[in-house]
Amino acid sequence: MATLDLGRDVDGYSAAFSYSDFEAQPDSTAGAAQQFLNGIEARLSGDMAWGGEEVVSCARDLLEDRLMSQLHGRVFGTLEEERRSDARLAQKLLSLHGTLDHAQLDVDPKFVDTRFNRWDAAQAELRLMSARTTPRSKMDCVLRSVLQLKQGLVECLAALGKPGCFGADELFPVFVFTVAQSNPPQLHSNIAYIQRWRNPLALKSEAGCYFTHLQAAVAFLDDLASGHEAGRSGADPSRLSGGSGGGSDTQLSEMGEAVFTRQAMERRRSQAVAEQLEAFDQQLENRMTGHHQSEEALPAIERMNSV
Repeated sequence: MATLDLGRDVDGYSAAFSYSDFEAQPDSTAGAAQQFLNGIEARLSGDMAWGGEEVVSCARDLLEDRLMSQLHGRVFGTLEEERRSDARLAQKLLSLHGTLDHAQLDVDPKFVDTRFNRWDAAQAELRLMSARTTPRSKMDCVLRSVLQLKQGLVECLAALGKPGCFGADELFPVFVFTVAQSNPPQLHSNIAYIQRWRNPLALKSEAGCYFTHLQAAVAFLDDLASGHEAGRSGADPSRLSGGSGGGSDTQLSEMGEAVFTRQAMERRRSQAVAEQLEAFDQQLENRMTGHHQSEEALPAIERMNSV
């Protein structure tokens, strides 16, 4: 009975959703939805019948899926500014085709073996994001893409008779190349949708970690393509690879040559991680507010359902 009531609450919130509010203030509107779900989660946490934290977290995910399946058509790719950003980013990634290769991204040569067909599968997973309607399912596409790449790296090492040991330093450049080659449709809108509507606490998961990698990869490739467009990347890529022979990465930027360096990729990855941690801290604060306001929110939810 409680599950049916929660579903009714979500359906009522969806029915009362105002696109005009979202169009005017998308982030605030998404934040209000997070507060709504936080309030429901607080109610579940106070009900012993729901068991432990893991069960409550799973229930919140399912309610988020239900809400966003209904709101997807109204909030995904509907803002004019985001449509322009999608087109601009797609054109930038397209401009890198034929000019960007593994060596320029400092991908270890032993990971370039394509016999295992993992790279195509990883690209296909990223392209599936636009076909998914919930932020969780979109983020899972990123997770499956990275898992394909990780399995591919293990198979490349096995083919050389080596143990399957590698870290983020080896994985991230491969992922950057995969993002560039796949050029997923509506990439900016997909990232914005996940950032706005996915429970930020879920970004502490494995899938959330790799979503942060996606943000960092896109930021790096955007910078790289901008350098091409401005004619700032005429330096010999092999000279820049690994940051050797050309001074620090900051100096290369000032010289108009800040591309193809592991330092630049790592800087973007670290920045994305820091931003995600900040979002996580903000969500913790929001969640506490949601818990305190849950009793106040209940009458409002009931009024919505009575409309």
